[in-house]
Amino acid sequence: MSIGELESLYGRDELDIHPKFQRILRWSDAQKTKLIESLLLRIPIPPIFVAQDPSGRWDVVDGVQRLGTIFEFLGVLRRPDGSLHEPLSLVATKLLPSLNSYRFRTATKIFSSAQQLDFRRLRLDVQVILKESDPSTKYELFERLNTGGSIASDQEVRNCVLVWINEPLFDWMHDTLSENVDFREAIPLSDRLEEQQYRLELVLRFLVLHDMAPAQLRRVTDLGDFLNEQNRRIAISTDFDRAEQEQLFGKTFRVLNRAIGPDAFRKFDVESNQFKGGFLISAFEAIALGVAHNIARWSRPGTSGRLQSLIKSAWSQPAFREHIGIGVPARERIQHSIPFGREHFGR
Repeated sequence: MSIGELESLYGRDELDIHPKFQRILRWSDAQKTKLIESLLLRIPIPPIFVAQDPSGRWDVVDGVQRLGTIFEFLGVLRRPDGSLHEPLSLVATKLLPSLNSYRFRTATKIFSSAQQLDFRRLRLDVQVILKESDPSTKYELFERLNTGGSIASDQEVRNCVLVWINEPLFDWMHDTLSENVDFREAIPLSDRLEEQQYRLELVLRFLVLHDMAPAQLRRVTDLGDFLNEQNRRIAISTDFDRAEQEQLFGKTFRVLNRAIGPDAFRKFDVESNQFKGGFLISAFEAIALGVAHNIARWSRPGTSGRLQSLIKSAWSQPAFREHIGIGVPARERIQHSIPFGREHFGR
């Protein structure tokens, strides 16, 4: 289909590119310009995948960022409230440095009328999942196309699937849990991890793993695939108790933040008697999930000193240290780190 045809479909609300995805999957101006450059140079780009709903409307499964960038360049991209984004201003590229500061229109440096017509006539490969397909097909396809070396992180992909299935749940996980003050103070993350939505992955891990039976943990073969499945399971669940989970989450990180603060999930060096390094996922699995499992014990007044001592002593326990570190697969690690934490913080 031509870009002009897709623009018309979008203008008539017959093509949904999910405005909220633009917040989840953020491209820089350089990445956006590189796409426009590829189109101008006739360099092939991957197909756009859409799912057709019963009314015939198209739901973009893969290609949200590409179409969003094109529509932003054309000056027609809408925000969730219906207002228009500022039209994309291109930056210089290696092959086309003269693109710098160019806009499609309404600027000092704009495409000529002939160039605008030519751009709208460019054609994109569009693959359609018909409405007769199983509704879960589009989620499966989206996950497969966007994981494994793609620009989006695994959690960004999960976030998009969650928005599709249960947007209020995504908003709750993002706005309430991931923004919890104690959670943020106890887990300082790098800018890179924040941008990749890793904090939301930690929220998901907490919700999924804190009460999972050891036998279930042993059946996990690939942690990434498992989190994808659990993300969808929670999204469609009718008995997932948000209030209960929010209370447990808040209590757990309030206890940890008051007891030890930003050192909670850093490695404790026994010889130097100090915490070192950055956030460790193995410590999160053992400590956060272990405390959550025994939250009644640690919610009592006057337990901070004891909790701090147990966190430090965990790092001298072979049952914990032998199953973490470089080279230990995540699926194997969680079989040991989570049960260890439950027992260690149940003392």
